[in-house]
Amino acid sequence: MQRTAIVLIVVVCAAAAVGAVATFLLAGRAEQADSLATQATLDEPELALPTEPSGASAAKVSNTGCPIQLVDVIEETGIDFVNFSGMSPEKLYPSANNTGVALIDYDQDNHLDVFFGNGELLLPGGEDPPTQFWRSLGDGRFENVTEPSGLKIHGFTFGLGVGDYNNDGFPDLYVARYGDYIMMRNNGDGTFSDVTAEAAVGDDHWANSVAFLDYDYDGVLDLYVTNYGDWNLQWHRNHVCGEGNPFVKLFCTPKIVPVVPNLFYRGLGDGRFKNVIKELGLQRPDSRSTSVVAVDLNLDGLIDLYVTNDLEPNFTFINVGDG
Repeated sequence: MQRTAIVLIVVVCAAAAVGAVATFLLAGRAEQADSLATQATLDEPELALPTEPSGASAAKVSNTGCPIQLVDVIEETGIDFVNFSGMSPEKLYPSANNTGVALIDYDQDNHLDVFFGNGELLLPGGEDPPTQFWRSLGDGRFENVTEPSGLKIHGFTFGLGVGDYNNDGFPDLYVARYGDYIMMRNNGDGTFSDVTAEAAVGDDHWANSVAFLDYDYDGVLDLYVTNYGDWNLQWHRNHVCGEGNPFVKLFCTPKIVPVVPNLFYRGLGDGRFKNVIKELGLQRPDSRSTSVVAVDLNLDGLIDLYVTNDLEPNFTFINVGDG
């Protein structure tokens, strides 16, 4: 089975005119970490380090005149999460996709914490490592709080969404797993609880992406979920994709995955949601959706939706402001 190490990259070299430091979380193969240096061409020839790196990071920085330099600082953070891809000789279709990562300040200390989704071997008795949740200590280091937080979640985790759906001041977490979507409510005491049933936001298909937004501007967050389809393990085992050789399995075309509608949950203001995608006229029969972004596309002050699809044209849903 393939496992993927997590690499934390920090931008430590920038043009003096910019003078900014940015931090990125990137998932990549451990053996590729040394090649994750990105160079760009800027007009300013004079360069400066806005912040001098220290410790192990300093040894990795070579100020060779590049406008931007990326440095792997994963060892300093203490994060040792390793992603499980779920790959197997069976070529199970969901394992061709990767899992999600979410940044969330769950304890409201002004430091972002990190939730890592994880994969599983989608076979009876297959390996099923849990998700992990890492709390920022505020000094560049993190501690694993998966167990005490209640965020030790099994299953193939794809789409992750962060939003305060019940307006209690603490961000909550929506986790779209293969075959089971769950809403994890932030209890405000460092723990989370599964409130999927009472929130009425469960589903049993395969979602790749989610987005919280307040599309009707009623002060209550709504939730859009992209359903890729209704992939079935039993169907997969009865079909051979590729060259017709029963001893060699390849990943099947997306066309074999039956389409199911995406979900658009409107927040009702009492902790519950209602799926309104059909009544809003947004249900489409031609979607195997892979991602969604909630953004004001036409700058009219209203949040719109952009949805990407596999093998089909993407969707652009413009908010006309009438709910």
